[in-house]
Amino acid sequence: MFDDAADLIRLGTLAGAEVTAEVELLRLAVQHAVAGTGGLGGFAHLRQGEGVPLRLATVVGLPVTVAGRWDRLPEDSPTAPAAALRDGAPRWAAAWPPGGEPEGSAWGAVERVGVLALPVWGDDGPVGVLSVLTADPPEARRAFLRRLAEVAGERLGSVAHQRPGEPTPWRRPTPTAASRTRSVPVAMWSWDLATGLMEHGPEAAPLLLLAGLDPERWDHRAGTLMARVHPDDRPAVEADVRRAIAERRVLAVEFRVRDTSGHSNWLSLRGQFRFDARGVPTRLEGHSWDITSSHSVLQWLPTLLENHPDPLYTFLADREVIWSNRAANAMAATYAPDRPEDVAGWFLGGRAGEENARAVLDAAFASAGRLVTHEFTAPAAEAPAPRAWRARSGRIGEHIAVQLMDISAQHDAERAAVLRAQQVDRFREAMARAVRARDAAAAVAEHVLPMVGADGLLVYQYQADATELIGSVGYAPERLRELEESRVAHLGRRFPASEAPTFFGSPEELARRRPEIADVVRAGGRQAWFSLPLAVANEKVGHCVLSWNQPHDLGTEESSLLATLGGLLAQSLERGRLFDREHSRAQALREALRPWELPTPVGVTAAARRHPLRQADRFGSWSAALPLPSARTLLISASIGRDGLEAAVAMGQLRTTVSELARLDQPLDELAAQVSECEVVNRLARDPEAPCPTLLLALYDATSGRMDALSAGHPVPLLTSPDGRTEVCRVPVGVPLGASAIPYTTYRTEVAPGSLLCVSTASLTEDGAGERPAPVPAGALEAAAGAPAERALPLLEEGCARVWETLDEPPESGAALLLARLDRLPPGRQATTELPCAPASAGLARRWLTGRLAELGLESLAFVAELSVSELVSNTVRHASGPIRLRLLRLTDRLVVEVYDRSQSAPRLRPLNLLAEEGRGLLLVAQTAEAWGSFFTEDGKCIWIALALEGPGEAGAFEGGAGPG
Repeated sequence: MFDDAADLIRLGTLAGAEVTAEVELLRLAVQHAVAGTGGLGGFAHLRQGEGVPLRLATVVGLPVTVAGRWDRLPEDSPTAPAAALRDGAPRWAAAWPPGGEPEGSAWGAVERVGVLALPVWGDDGPVGVLSVLTADPPEARRAFLRRLAEVAGERLGSVAHQRPGEPTPWRRPTPTAASRTRSVPVAMWSWDLATGLMEHGPEAAPLLLLAGLDPERWDHRAGTLMARVHPDDRPAVEADVRRAIAERRVLAVEFRVRDTSGHSNWLSLRGQFRFDARGVPTRLEGHSWDITSSHSVLQWLPTLLENHPDPLYTFLADREVIWSNRAANAMAATYAPDRPEDVAGWFLGGRAGEENARAVLDAAFASAGRLVTHEFTAPAAEAPAPRAWRARSGRIGEHIAVQLMDISAQHDAERAAVLRAQQVDRFREAMARAVRARDAAAAVAEHVLPMVGADGLLVYQYQADATELIGSVGYAPERLRELEESRVAHLGRRFPASEAPTFFGSPEELARRRPEIADVVRAGGRQAWFSLPLAVANEKVGHCVLSWNQPHDLGTEESSLLATLGGLLAQSLERGRLFDREHSRAQALREALRPWELPTPVGVTAAARRHPLRQADRFGSWSAALPLPSARTLLISASIGRDGLEAAVAMGQLRTTVSELARLDQPLDELAAQVSECEVVNRLARDPEAPCPTLLLALYDATSGRMDALSAGHPVPLLTSPDGRTEVCRVPVGVPLGASAIPYTTYRTEVAPGSLLCVSTASLTEDGAGERPAPVPAGALEAAAGAPAERALPLLEEGCARVWETLDEPPESGAALLLARLDRLPPGRQATTELPCAPASAGLARRWLTGRLAELGLESLAFVAELSVSELVSNTVRHASGPIRLRLLRLTDRLVVEVYDRSQSAPRLRPLNLLAEEGRGLLLVAQTAEAWGSFFTEDGKCIWIALALEGPGEAGAFEGGAGPG
């Protein structure tokens, strides 16, 4: 690949190159060495003295992260450069200095490549080493590299050498030509890392010209300045910036820039990063100057240090001050007026000051050349509070250099920023908790007004055709009426949604910019106003006005803060509006689905109410009274325990499910089990963060006074006897619906006529555990119990109100309450007889029924009743087992005939077959009766028919006779 001609050209180029610095010469030599061997890259080291680590002088083809491992290489290192220097001969080795690239890095594989190193000889021995990253090359390539190292050694004696103390040469290449001597002042600057903009004074103009930038046309962006940095220096500058941020140290970097003619000039940059509370760098502040001519630097450097605005000190090892600038001397006179000669007077101030001084100097001596930053507070001679200082110190040989910076303003600003951030976080949390628009307005009054020191607040919300005041602070009611009558609040609708927030710093400014409202607004005596339009998705949702009683200057920071908080308020108002709208819809749906018009079952008078003390947020509670055959009534109370429109829909679905399943007339435990397994309950139970529905069922038989009750997680009911005694029903409370497959237990009791049953989705017991009734509700129940039946309904309505009003702690909003007066069907309106399970029983049933109807004066129903009961008894004799019990119930608007047997086979209608000789009996019953049906009992079933009465009239009563007649 390589031939002798190419090698000769490379050697000739190195021998005749016009270079003036050793770093440039070594870089050229490394480039030819890499090209001549086909290596991955290369570098060169310079020897600084006996026992001193080799210093990396130049790098070719390697990134900073890889090359940095070869800097400061000990002479006893097992690496190839150190071995070549020790042995004075070429050496190849695979060893690398400690460290390494992260796993997966593209340069991590470089370590598997060896390094060939050749010593560079001077007059007094080896002065450096040339190294190439390559596999062990053949002898022909080694000979070329040896000759290349010899040429480099011969040329080193004729070029300028690096001065001790200068920055690492491989990071800062030496200029190729001497620069003109210029006197350029120090340029102070500040770089905002968020915006990328740089601020500087007029003294930076000469430096900008050196970088090829017109001070009048420069866009003040740091990226524009970085683009003028020499391409060879730019990676090192960027690496130093990253290192300064990571280590939080002073940024000290020197680099070349190019002017408009392409000439390179050297600039030095020193700066300190500022970090926020989270450790993120926000700003870089510092100064720069021209270092193109070292002679020029030596001329203005002492003057710069002497006139530096910060106090500067130089200490000896024994802590004695040997030099201080003017600012340090002035501080000594201020802090120690009785000892102005003590230029270290900033250390005074008692034991705390001495401890600060000792900490600064000890840290500097132990830093081994690194810059050490130490912050402390010291009492101020003229200020009421201690001032904060930042001491930056570093050890230079046997001396310590210390710079003081007064950072009191910075500390105050940082504390204010932290406080402001905490206030904003609290405001955000309050807005997140706000559900309605008025909650958001209250959060603004609580959190925003203290942030800006405002005295007044008006928050308006725009509805479809109205403007509503939803929050105010600092305005009397009469003043609010004046503003409403003047329609000032409605003017905000005239402006576009994109209108910017406006600050009126004085009444005169308000009159000039808003003359149509100036007179009305100024009448309130305010001195400054901030108008904040509220819009979401380019749609106006409201307006917010803050005001101050005293003149106020709203700064840029406060204005930006209020604009940001205004966006949060606008979003919250929109959420509140949507919530109120959905809430109203849910209320309407809930009211439409709630069965407030209770029926009037036999022997039961009921009234139901919802808790009235607050606007209900919970929509899933209801009560119902469902009439069943045989003068029975099923009382139902249930709660979804959810919020919103979904709860209202679920309530309607569950109510319909319970009602339809209840009409199947099953035992209560089976009914509860089926409800617990229905689709709507399963859907609600799948939400682990919401409670499961609860249900209470109470089945009352008005013919016997027997009541069966069952609870699925529902609070137990109260029962008040006619004599006024209230007790808790001992109903076992099972698991809520959908929570478990555990069977439910039914509670049975006999209720005295005129008793009062109180069922509520909220607990009405004294201890919440169902042991004792709460005394206040019990008193309300006693007042409604035992009254005459004709006055029961008004008393129940009043009792519902008294139960809610007299509770010490109102129950949860949306709780439902059901009061039911339980009476008996009079004995004169029911008759019963038993018949054997024999064919003759059909005739006996007809004769008994005819006699009972005659006693009631209902002979007109005899034909239909005899036909139906004859068919039912005949079917019972044929298909069931006895004995047969026949019962007749005279209700208000109908006559009910019931036939009981011991079989649990349910009757069913079959399609009519014209050729069949049977199967028409039940169809005939269904056509002649107003209604018919069947239900299961504990020991069989009951088939019943209902016949409509021609008119209410005065009904007769049974005279007696329970047997066949």
